[in-house]
Amino acid sequence: MAKYRKKPLVVEAFQWQPSMGAGNGVVLQQNQISYAVKTLIGEVPIFSGYWIITGAEGARYPCKADVFEANYAPETGHERRSTREQLEEVKDILIREGILTAEEVARDGVRFALKHKFEPEPKRAEKVIR
Repeated sequence: MAKYRKKPLVVEAFQWQPSMGAGNGVVLQQNQISYAVKTLIGEVPIFSGYWIITGAEGARYPCKADVFEANYAPETGHERRSTREQLEEVKDILIREGILTAEEVARDGVRFALKHKFEPEPKRAEKVIR
């Protein structure tokens, strides 16, 4: 089952089609014609194209396709990280690749150490003798 993100919660969901029949919380109703999802409040009728969402606690509930698409996006597994976390990762890579030493980073910080290491020395004005 694919995962989708509803900010900031990640849920499991699948888009139900009649050809899928019962299963995954979907049941054939007593009339033997329509389908429903078993929810915390009882069986809720579903129709072709509805999304069946499984919440964090395992409860299932149906959602119309247009509502689902307006509120959810596929989960990529890449969560937003803070600037500090990103900087730590960059620092680790620079040290691991031998671009900077741990001592340089500890002493100067990543930005200054990189600037110091890779910026060319400023050119000094030559004395003009007349």
